Amino acid sequence: MHIATHAILSWLVAESAPATRHDRRGRLAITLAGIIPDLDGLGAPFEVLSKGALPWFTDYHHKVLHNGLACTVVALLAWAWCRRDWRVGLMALIAGHLHLVCDILGSRGPDGHDWPIPYFAPFSPWEWRWSGQWALNAWPNIAITIAGIVLITWLGARRGRTPLELVHRGMDAGLVARLRVWWGGSAGGPA
Repeated sequence: MHIATHAILSWLVAESAPATRHDRRGRLAITLAGIIPDLDGLGAPFEVLSKGALPWFTDYHHKVLHNGLACTVVALLAWAWCRRDWRVGLMALIAGHLHLVCDILGSRGPDGHDWPIPYFAPFSPWEWRWSGQWALNAWPNIAITIAGIVLITWLGARRGRTPLELVHRGMDAGLVARLRVWWGGSAGGPA
């Protein structure tokens, strides 16, 4: 799936955890845990600019950070960063694994290549695949993204925050005020 969809779903995982609903740092850690696997795709611009001479995307995307060990390490880092809150660590682990599941479901490339997940890397060469994987730009991915955005706007009106709080609290407050008009949410602060 697209990284924006991973971010939306990871934020929703963070919002589902009672312990992190009132902790911005915990929500940030969980959201990042669901996005970090795609850092192994940062080689794409270099591959394009070098016209394939530096196949960093081809060689490393879905290989370095798309596995169970990486998800566990990221969850442990989230746990440590959030004052050893085991609930944040657990939700970060869930967000990382949700990323892997979503990629198995809907990341087929335009050339028909399915993106397998080397779940047990570096300990085993086995790759997790699904023959029904839909294309990255297929309607299910678009529907999941739209549903996630709608849910975020609804929650934003109810709880007084959106993922924008991770970037700028003032802008988030303005967005929440608008969402409360649209959704008819309460005018109070974060729930």
